[in-house]
Amino acid sequence: MPTQISYLSPPPGVLNVRQENIIKALNIPEGNTDHYLLEKIRSLTVQSLSICSPSACYAIHNRPVFDIKKGDMFIAEYCFNLGRTVTSDLAKSTGIAFFIGTCGGEVEKFSKQLMKTGELLDGLIADLIGSEIAEDVARYVHEEIARQMALQGLNTTNRYSPGYCGWPVADQQKLFAMMPGSNCGVVLNQASLMLPIKSVSGVVGIGKNVRNKDYSCSKCKAADCLHRSSR
Repeated sequence: MPTQISYLSPPPGVLNVRQENIIKALNIPEGNTDHYLLEKIRSLTVQSLSICSPSACYAIHNRPVFDIKKGDMFIAEYCFNLGRTVTSDLAKSTGIAFFIGTCGGEVEKFSKQLMKTGELLDGLIADLIGSEIAEDVARYVHEEIARQMALQGLNTTNRYSPGYCGWPVADQQKLFAMMPGSNCGVVLNQASLMLPIKSVSGVVGIGKNVRNKDYSCSKCKAADCLHRSSR
């Protein structure tokens, strides 16, 4: 069982939507944006942040065992098929923080309403903003984990999520099993996808001999990775 489950509510003003990521996701070449589009993104960002209900939770489990060659992590009664990239980065961890973060279902509903009324561009932008907010909730919980561990003289690694770096999405089921409880209202469907959709889950390594370093994007084939797009 985890040492504890911690629940977080990001305070107003702490979350950030990177406008450049929205523009890139719209496939607009750099420098080709106009004032109209920028103002639309700004306005929809303000609206989305005002209606979302961000929350996060994390649980720390100790004594993970790693098989770098096979790309596996063993903890409690589960084997996580992280892949070699993630396993190598976590291998010196003496503890693992499992986390879930969400911006709630409000932005998704807002996006669908816009599309339903024919405002397709606005709906698409709102959807992208929801993804950005969810990712920033993950950043927030990651930083909170790092802050709490630093108080104990421990370091933290990068955060990694199922679906990236060779870690199969199906492992979401195991990840959620490591965090018994409400999971911030996030549930899994039969395909192991999270609901609300604008949610992020993952792991962070903890230990004296681990460190947070640049993501190894050159080793990863996930072109849509948020860590790649924000660089």
